[in-house]
Amino acid sequence: MIMPRETRTKPSKAHRKGIVTYEVEFTDNYGKRKRRYFQLKTEAQDLCDRLNNETRRAACAPEDLKLEAIRCQEKLAGRMTLTEAVDFAVKHAANFTSAPIISQLVEQYIEHKQHRAKSTLKEIRLKLRDFAEAFGQRRLHEITQSDISEWAAELRTDDMERITLDKYLAKTSEFYNFYKGEFCDHNPVIKVRERLDIGEQDKYKEVEFFTPAECRKILDTADTIGFRWYVVLGIYCGIRPTELERLRGTHVHVTHDELIVLLGADVTKIKRRRVLELHRGDALADCVLDWLDSQPVPDRLINGGGRGKKEQLKACIGRWIDDGLRHSAATYHVAQFKNPGATCYLLGHEKPGMLATHYRGLATEAQAREFYGFRPHPTVV
Repeated sequence: MIMPRETRTKPSKAHRKGIVTYEVEFTDNYGKRKRRYFQLKTEAQDLCDRLNNETRRAACAPEDLKLEAIRCQEKLAGRMTLTEAVDFAVKHAANFTSAPIISQLVEQYIEHKQHRAKSTLKEIRLKLRDFAEAFGQRRLHEITQSDISEWAAELRTDDMERITLDKYLAKTSEFYNFYKGEFCDHNPVIKVRERLDIGEQDKYKEVEFFTPAECRKILDTADTIGFRWYVVLGIYCGIRPTELERLRGTHVHVTHDELIVLLGADVTKIKRRRVLELHRGDALADCVLDWLDSQPVPDRLINGGGRGKKEQLKACIGRWIDDGLRHSAATYHVAQFKNPGATCYLLGHEKPGMLATHYRGLATEAQAREFYGFRPHPTVV
């Protein structure tokens, strides 16, 4: 609770250890009594004047401003003061709100590196192209460590070796360091690279995916927070997270009997158009259409608050797997249909070799039947 400040209009003389000082006694904004001591009377008077001026300004402040300050302080709930919260917001967001978007910064960065050798410049352009395609319309300070981890997982499951992935992250980290202080205050790539083990023993590490029980919880939670379209298209159709973020309602056609998703070159990761078509008659199509039947197509699958909704999904099962929705889609599709060509088509892969490397044999047929047997709970009227 913010308390009215009380301040003496004049400093008073005080003796401390035989030395004459000038004391200013006052109550701070949170009701705590404080004293300050000065050797010079003018310094003590300056503090009194400043505090008294602040008190008068507070008394004249509009009521709605005072109420807003109280509400904000209550939201902070003792974690930090209102001043600390504002300082944090200014440092991490407000200073960078007018920054160029990432796609523009990448072009500027490449232009700045024109003096480098042709081979080096080509590598910079290649590595940062993927980063710009994933986050090009956002600003540098908005990208979190979680975003980078998810993007790295997406690259990894597209059959990229860990050593190659580290090179992509290294160029992205250099890009961050170049603009650090000007358009962002930290480099989220560093921690992701630290967690990336390049050791040979992890080269063929098993892909992680959500268990059927976890998938059920994720689907139910998505239903309650208005995230059904995002999760269903991710966990059953295997559409990449960055592609889901770029999808619009105009790309989707759905009826009781069919779903068509037009993934144009402006949406797909590899900048190549593909079409996802599902028609009733198999386990995947029946499941997806039952989940999306009678659901209005949103203008955007993530329409604000996407990061918070993902955190809610994480909270519902107690863990999260980067690109886990797509991993699960691939794993259960292979187990259910045993058709590498059909799974490749679903995922947008050109070569079936990745299925044997990453997904085949991870889930049982019984788990796949359970996964495709999930349906939305009936609505209680």
